Amino acid sequence: LASKDIAKSTIISFYPVHRIGCKFESGLSHCMQLAGDKDNMIDPETSAYALFSLSNRKLCGVDLQKDFDNARLFVDMNPNNNVHDGWFCGFINDAATVNFQGDAEYYPKSRSAQNIEIIPFSIAPFQVGVTTKDVKKGEELFVSYGYNYWVNALIRQTDDAWIPKSATIEQHEREAEVEMYAAVNAADKKYEEESWVLSNIFDNMNSETPPSISSPKYTSAGRIRKRLNWIRSLATKLKRGA
Repeated sequence: LASKDIAKSTIISFYPVHRIGCKFESGLSHCMQLAGDKDNMIDPETSAYALFSLSNRKLCGVDLQKDFDNARLFVDMNPNNNVHDGWFCGFINDAATVNFQGDAEYYPKSRSAQNIEIIPFSIAPFQVGVTTKDVKKGEELFVSYGYNYWVNALIRQTDDAWIPKSATIEQHEREAEVEMYAAVNAADKKYEEESWVLSNIFDNMNSETPPSISSPKYTSAGRIRKRLNWIRSLATKLKRGA
């Protein structure tokens, strides 16, 4: 539940990243995971928490699509790991489920309650939860997992064959995609400077010299220091905001 009013297009949390992987056109997947993580869920098609990257973002400078046979980047979380402040949006529920293939009622129910979108932020592998509407104190946070997520779960239980989607469901998916990109654009605009600072810190993590936090666009040292402190204390701030 929201602990206070939250404005639209506000980042509330990062998505936990316990595994980073890529899926190749051949169907094979390769995954790196945290040391000591005993659960080995590396198939993004069967993991309930795997998220494919929305865009072709480089991972540590590597272009997976270009250099590795159109590989797709994904992140995965382990729900059995400890939950850390500011990294909880992988636990937000969907307000609806698909009860049978062809269930045309799923998207209207899910999207009407949805107030959070999971989107890429800054550089790979970061994903965040961002509000898609104003959220009042006490309201529950909801995402929409999507029709495919629920149908794949049904198929794993029943072993049924995939049934082609109806035109109505495909239209709902197109509308949901438009809303997702709108959330991406709004967050990119609102958090442009924070995104740049985070990216710059990441790019210079292995440097022997401290990372530069000045840019042609943001020349005020005070503003840069303020944004750098925002990054460093992001988890605490996000916890207070949701």
